[in-house]
Amino acid sequence: MNNIVIMGLPAAGKGTLCQRLSQQYGFEHISTGEILRSEQAKGTKLGNMATRVIDSGGYMPDDIMIPMLKERVIASDNAVGFLFDGFPRTKEQAKHLHAFLFMRKQPIASVIFLDVKKNVAVERLLKRATIENRPDDTESAIVNRWNEYEQKTLPLIDYFSKLGLIETVDANGTTDHSHAQASVIIDRILKP
Repeated sequence: MNNIVIMGLPAAGKGTLCQRLSQQYGFEHISTGEILRSEQAKGTKLGNMATRVIDSGGYMPDDIMIPMLKERVIASDNAVGFLFDGFPRTKEQAKHLHAFLFMRKQPIASVIFLDVKKNVAVERLLKRATIENRPDDTESAIVNRWNEYEQKTLPLIDYFSKLGLIETVDANGTTDHSHAQASVIIDRILKP
């Protein structure tokens, strides 16, 4: 089993890339954002909390996200591996994920960092806001998400680099371009 973390700025293309890679290779795509948006749509207690936190651009607390992700992994029967999209977002989450998967003898095979310029991400977010009408794509929420990303998620590049896991993909171009680069990385990982 091969587990891959996909990380990058909001609108770097994580979700789109994960969807394409899961179809191509058979990975299970675990998007914490999609899980939380589903809970929001259902109006659950978790969903209501997510509405307050995420729609303002904040991160959900680790004590909620870590168990939620572990449950999802344990409940899965996927034999190929997981693509983690939107998790981990903090160093605490990264440590828990690394230890959890290592204990299951299913360690993280790679962390693919989608490197995108801020101005490119802004254009994508504004386009997505008009198409999808997501409540977390308001200007104030975007600013808050970037601040959270820079303070809490960006340090994970150093953390995963020290573990020898970071691979960088230029995500400033088309989704086809990002997908082609990521496929080269995954082909290398999956090569017998």
